[in-house]
Amino acid sequence: MVIVAGMTEPTAYLNGEWIPFSEARLSVADFGVVQAATVTEMIRTFRHRPFRVVEHLSRLRQSLDMTGIAEPAIVNELPPIIEQVVRENSAQIDLSDDLGISLFVTAGINSMYARGATIPDESPTVCVHSFPLAFGRWAEKYEGGATLVTPAVRAIPRTTIDPHIKHRSRLHWFLADREARQTAPGATALLLDGDGHLTETSSGNILLFDGEVIRTPRAECVLDGISQNLVLELAATFGVAHRAENLDVADLLEAQEAFLSSTTYCLQPVTNVNGEPIGSGAPGPFYRRLIDAWSHMVDVDIIRQAQERTSERTQGHSKFHLGEDRPGQAQCQPEASARKRT
Repeated sequence: MVIVAGMTEPTAYLNGEWIPFSEARLSVADFGVVQAATVTEMIRTFRHRPFRVVEHLSRLRQSLDMTGIAEPAIVNELPPIIEQVVRENSAQIDLSDDLGISLFVTAGINSMYARGATIPDESPTVCVHSFPLAFGRWAEKYEGGATLVTPAVRAIPRTTIDPHIKHRSRLHWFLADREARQTAPGATALLLDGDGHLTETSSGNILLFDGEVIRTPRAECVLDGISQNLVLELAATFGVAHRAENLDVADLLEAQEAFLSSTTYCLQPVTNVNGEPIGSGAPGPFYRRLIDAWSHMVDVDIIRQAQERTSERTQGHSKFHLGEDRPGQAQCQPEASARKRT
């Protein structure tokens, strides 16, 4: 943690420096701001332990290699940084809370937007920070299910940006989710490609279960989801096979069950698309087998954690570790002379 003017706040890593989260800022001339030239990863913890770090960093390395934003070798420096962010910032949350860990790399400073200043090198911007998971955003959906809408906005063609790059050029997602919420309050956009095939949502992969096989969009059309791969691993232990193929809305409506997989909420049932129910219109038995297996793997009751933490935060009963201030409560103007490491 970092102490600023006698108050604690989370630690962030930015370009080789450990700073208070409130000071983790990008230049207005950064390519991440100017052109959204940014690749990213999101990791979460279970019991304050980061999950599947190797897989996430492998995907980040792939994104860097495919974009040329930075040398992929910089990923080798990140494991101890992630460990320190988790260690320090976990001390400021309740034992039953967990963190989301955001990693991103931009192409650095655009000299033209830096008022023509000479940039000494072309170093990328590298940042690692964390935040308490916002369980309230998805807790109710474990029981009630997610509602999806297929908007007019279409997925970016893979000839333009390869979907295997996890990036932050996300204006299309912003527009799609806004359209989805205007159609059905609380809905999430599920994008179709130019041929009307299912792709993914802004937060995760879509999976269909027909009673025998899990079906997903073709691998070359969507992000290689870390959470989706885990779901397929768990399904295989139950003897359920996987088939990747072109899918459309009719396939989704005919499925017995459907799910969204994502790093933050793990696995979420989908119960409605475009105003039509999927299966019984309620979370199905195979979904419950999968989420129970995932919970067993990480030694956390995923649904219960989200529901209880949401309830406690709503009622103001959260007990923070070691009597620390709640993240975000400190209202101060940081000064270098007032800051010290702990």
